Amino acid sequence: MNIRDMEQKLEERSDIDEEEEKHEATPEELGNALIKASAKGESETVKILLQTGANVNFEDRKKWTPLLWASCQGHKEVVKVLLEAGGLTYYRSIEESILRNKNAKASEVGKYTPLHWAAFNGHLKVVWLLLKNGFSPLVIDMFGNTAVHQAAAGDRVEVMECFLSFGVDINVKNARMHQPRDLATNKEVKELIKVARECPKCTSCQSYFDFTVMRFLCLVCKKFYCENCITRDWVYEEAASEEAERPVSRCSKCMELIRGAEERLREALAVNEFEVVDEALQVVTSSYIDIDVKLLKRATIEHERLKTEGIIRRAVEALQVVEDYKTILKAVNHLNFLLEDAKQRGVDIDTKIMTSVRTETDRLVAERNLRHQTLISPVSTASPEDVSRLEELVIKASGNTVEGRYIEEAKMLVEKMQRNIQAHNILRSFLDYPMREYPEVVVVDPRKRGAPAKAPPPPTPKRKKKEPKFPIPEWATEVPSLVKEVQELEKLMKDSPVIELTEDFLAQAKENITRMKKEIHFRQQMEEEARLAAEKKAAEKKKAKQGR
Repeated sequence: MNIRDMEQKLEERSDIDEEEEKHEATPEELGNALIKASAKGESETVKILLQTGANVNFEDRKKWTPLLWASCQGHKEVVKVLLEAGGLTYYRSIEESILRNKNAKASEVGKYTPLHWAAFNGHLKVVWLLLKNGFSPLVIDMFGNTAVHQAAAGDRVEVMECFLSFGVDINVKNARMHQPRDLATNKEVKELIKVARECPKCTSCQSYFDFTVMRFLCLVCKKFYCENCITRDWVYEEAASEEAERPVSRCSKCMELIRGAEERLREALAVNEFEVVDEALQVVTSSYIDIDVKLLKRATIEHERLKTEGIIRRAVEALQVVEDYKTILKAVNHLNFLLEDAKQRGVDIDTKIMTSVRTETDRLVAERNLRHQTLISPVSTASPEDVSRLEELVIKASGNTVEGRYIEEAKMLVEKMQRNIQAHNILRSFLDYPMREYPEVVVVDPRKRGAPAKAPPPPTPKRKKKEPKFPIPEWATEVPSLVKEVQELEKLMKDSPVIELTEDFLAQAKENITRMKKEIHFRQQMEEEARLAAEKKAAEKKKAKQGR
């Protein structure tokens, strides 16, 4: 195909699209589309078609409406949409026609209703919805069958129980004179109908059943009662339900049992203790008591919350004292796992418990780090960085209320490390102190004859003119500072076993202390000579001034 042919095809396609856009769907097309969407359970499509103008009561070739198709297939959401759109009105007219023509043949007035097919196929929730919206289980089809016949023919036990709870006539006959029991093949359905037929009077008040006193099935104890001895209501099917949609029928005794269980459960929830809630919930679940599902859901959530909080609380309490710090991180991870697991399960943990866990994990981590650092920090090779790191951990531990003995132990270690570092710093400063040559001192024995009383002071070495001044470190400019350092080092050396000074260090320290003492002595002599010289010079100057 060449380019020209392709352009022509595109133009033709464009014309067709424009024609399709101009075409509006006919009522029959909309109706058939609605039938199809309803049968498939496409609720959103059904809504759109109804908004577009589709007839909610449109009949296909089988004379089936969208509501009939949806009910037959069990599409509850579609049934709900169609009922809200007016799908009930069509079948109301059928019921009225049957009532107006009581003596007419079933083939003349009867017609399938959505309840017939929902009952036959066992779509219980659709049956509930249709009953709540006014559909009668006794309306006949063209063969005279009621929805009760259809439930029996379909062997639907739950649907049959539902109809019996509404007080239906179990002996009703179809056009062929068949009762529901004649159409049933399921053993359970047959037995249920048999029990109903053979129950002559109300279990409670002993009133006899007849065409004026109908029998109603209690869905709890499965016994039959008259209308005065039974309570019928609509309840929520699921905890998330927005409206009551499940029909219930209960005798006075069963109702009292249910109300009592609900009241005990509410009281237990008010106590807010796991053991109390657990006991009350066990009564409900073990006895299969049919309480309000929203209350049951709330109790189940609270039960799980209290149970989880108890596990977390016990885990926290078990970690008050941890002998082996190596297990602390594992314990912290376990606590965090419990919280994360609770979050994943949707358990809403109490804020106080959450705060307690965070406080406890912070304390444990601070304790673990402090104890670990205390263990691995050697005194003999300590550095300022080691001290700083341990001091920071001590501050964190104090802020997180770590046990005092660990903090005190760390503080003592910090002090030892600081003193060890101090000793090394002093020795290093001594090593950096320049060495000088000292004049020999002649010591004369004073006991010898003619010996001077004191040894003459050593002559001051003469400096060459260009000889630099002896470089004394800044920290030792003053002799008392040097003396103080020597005394401090000697004090630290006495605590050698505590602050872990090595033998090599001690030997080197002793040697340098001896040197520093010699230096101190020398500098003291030099200072004394300088003082005497200054005094002599001052005296001579004064004398010369007076002689003028």
